[in-house]
Amino acid sequence: MEATDTLSIIKILTSSLAVFFFATKLMSERLQKVAGGKIQSVWSTLTGHPPEGILTGMGITAVILPSSTSTVTVVSLDNEAIDDSRKHNHTPLNNTTK
Repeated sequence: MEATDTLSIIKILTSSLAVFFFATKLMSERLQKVAGGKIQSVWSTLTGHPPEGILTGMGITAVILPSSTSTVTVVSLDNEAIDDSRKHNHTPLNNTTK
């Protein structure tokens, strides 16, 4: 890999991260503007005492983590199916050989 390729990749990654962080900040600000008081009230109720805060954190983690894990698993399996289809020279959708 040439130095210009590496520099190009670094520029793309850096700009992509900048756009991602900007979009996240913008979304967060808009969400706070739309429902800030309501969200803060609900959040303080759910995390008002340490045991409630721990249970809330566990519940949110239990909902978010499997969803992320499922996404990674599906993408990995899909990539594996595509790689496997290339090895066997057939399309992954209909599994027919050429």
